[in-house]
Amino acid sequence: MPPGKGLQGTDLSDDHPISFQYSADLAADNGELAMPGSISNMLPLDQNGELQCTTCHDPHDSQYGKLLRMTNIGSQLCIECHRESGWQQSSHSQSFATWSGRPPNPWKDSEY
Repeated sequence: MPPGKGLQGTDLSDDHPISFQYSADLAADNGELAMPGSISNMLPLDQNGELQCTTCHDPHDSQYGKLLRMTNIGSQLCIECHRESGWQQSSHSQSFATWSGRPPNPWKDSEY
């Protein structure tokens, strides 16, 4: 198979860690992670309380695109767990920018 965006491989360490215990201790130690009990039940941890690919992706349902379990408009999926300091007040979070339709497309990998 030729390389491309769809070829992720098995090493996701530069993208997002998986197979780790998402616990209240982890969230408290990190300071920018939501407490597990506050995360939407649309993003389930596995039976061991670990975050897996299937926490954010449903391999059988792509109603939100890219097999996501919920919309990611405005980074909604990401901010369920990640509570980055200052994000809510940032220009990225507050932006209502649109694209004129003329090349180059600034958001070629996003449908939003």
